[in-house]
Amino acid sequence: LHLNDQEIFGSPVNNPAAVAPSPDGRTLHLVHGGSDQLEVVDISAAEQPRLVKFLATGKNPRGIVLSADGSRAFVMNYLSRSFSM
Repeated sequence: LHLNDQEIFGSPVNNPAAVAPSPDGRTLHLVHGGSDQLEVVDISAAEQPRLVKFLATGKNPRGIVLSADGSRAFVMNYLSRSFSM
């Protein structure tokens, strides 16, 4: 998965730090420490990944965990000393 592929994702990312797959394996949730973003990628068609959305996080996110049903993401923001949901 080439995260800086402009055709798929449209926007370069900076410093991918952590990833969490959804419980059903259809999406990946990636945090980017240098971009202060959570990126959601649809990988249900592995040969054609698709950007779902970018979400703002706190400063320098470094960790992520999803709830058991995949409905919530919890992001640890290192420099903000906070969590985003």
